[in-house]
Amino acid sequence: MILALLLLGAAGFLHTFDPKNETPIVKPLAGLPDEIGRWKAGSDLQISDRELSMLGMDDYVFRDYHRENAGINFYVSYYGAIHRDKGYHSPLNCMPGSGWGIAETSRISLELPDGTLVRVRLMVLERGSQQQYSLYWYQCRSRIIATEYRDLAFRLLDSIRYGRTDGAFVRLIISGTEDSATAMEQLKDFASQAIPILEEYLPGG
Repeated sequence: MILALLLLGAAGFLHTFDPKNETPIVKPLAGLPDEIGRWKAGSDLQISDRELSMLGMDDYVFRDYHRENAGINFYVSYYGAIHRDKGYHSPLNCMPGSGWGIAETSRISLELPDGTLVRVRLMVLERGSQQQYSLYWYQCRSRIIATEYRDLAFRLLDSIRYGRTDGAFVRLIISGTEDSATAMEQLKDFASQAIPILEEYLPGG
């Protein structure tokens, strides 16, 4: 109960956060490499002007990567500040709205190339007989954050200490792989390579 009240207060504070305190991205996300580990880029997908206006992000990349018979859709949206006029759209709300049901969610550990362990969130998606696997996380001010509540807590702290609420939402969806163990291995492989690369594009802590 106390935690819920604290988070509610944090949300109210951030709702009124001064939008002038924007932190610019270090490098445009469109410049992300065409190869991430063994994954090679295919086409960049475009978001319509109407959707861009609704989502309100300051930069994004929406790109397919391929390896052998598998494909990963890589989506990153960056916000120079989160406030009442713009902010993340949680996939826990957006995916059901797009026709996919969420069969399962869990937090999983991921080892980065330098040995650092981070936690990200797994979603198992279902639509009729179809099933997809997805990982997502918030990459904010040199942190990897697996849940919306932890992101909100860190945003509150950093807004008070540094006047910053900038950050990126990152989401991967794999296709072409029906075996769940293989899908997870490939998702984790891509994510572990992508996280340190993204750190070169996003403002640090």
